[in-house]
Amino acid sequence: MNIYVRVPAYVAVWLRNLDVRTPLAPDQPVRFSPYSEPGWTLSTWLAPEKGQPDHINCFSERMWRNMLAGKSPGGGRKVVLQRDPARWLSADEVALLNTVVINNKYEAFDYICVEIPPVVAIGSQYRRTDDTYSLSSPAASEMARSLRRLFIYRLLLWIRGEMTYCVQTGIPLRDVGACIDHFFAHYNIVTAENPLLSGESLRRMAFRWLAEAKMLTAEIEHDENARQIYAEKLGDREDLKTFDDMLNELTTAVK
Repeated sequence: MNIYVRVPAYVAVWLRNLDVRTPLAPDQPVRFSPYSEPGWTLSTWLAPEKGQPDHINCFSERMWRNMLAGKSPGGGRKVVLQRDPARWLSADEVALLNTVVINNKYEAFDYICVEIPPVVAIGSQYRRTDDTYSLSSPAASEMARSLRRLFIYRLLLWIRGEMTYCVQTGIPLRDVGACIDHFFAHYNIVTAENPLLSGESLRRMAFRWLAEAKMLTAEIEHDENARQIYAEKLGDREDLKTFDDMLNELTTAVK
């Protein structure tokens, strides 16, 4: 069983292309470890949801099937939108089927297909999941935020890797903008179809992400549990210190 979570479009493309040799199609599920932050959200907050949802941040498999057929998420006989059920739903179509007005002038969104665990704990009971299970709006928003943070960390590590390679091989040091462009090209994030995912637009966003990273680093610095988590992700604590130094260097340059 799967759910469908609304995320920034660049995060959706990145997740589908994590393995660039065998990228996922939009309807193929992304799988998260139960020990990861998204996995914890799934095991903690999944619950059955029937009828018409009151948000567009996440949909159950049953709701998604209804919308693929051009119906409202709650189902029924009325076809609201004539469409090909085999075609992936766009964020605009989802908004239309939910009678929601969205402002996508500054950022594009997409939905990722996420595999859910077969069993979850609800209160003191364990229940088998089915096609009605979904996430509440706050839980889905938190998952989207955590995935966006992971995306930013991956970008920062990519920049550090390219700069380290330049130093070790003695080739001219690439600037941050060039490293960002290489990252987007590697994960096939830049698209001609969507102006909000053009190279120029993404580069502007990327420099905002680098500025945000300084706040994220400060957050880690003052939270021992967070430091331990990210130290495990990046290596030992000495590596985390190097990571902090790199963030300070990069974010100082874009103030």
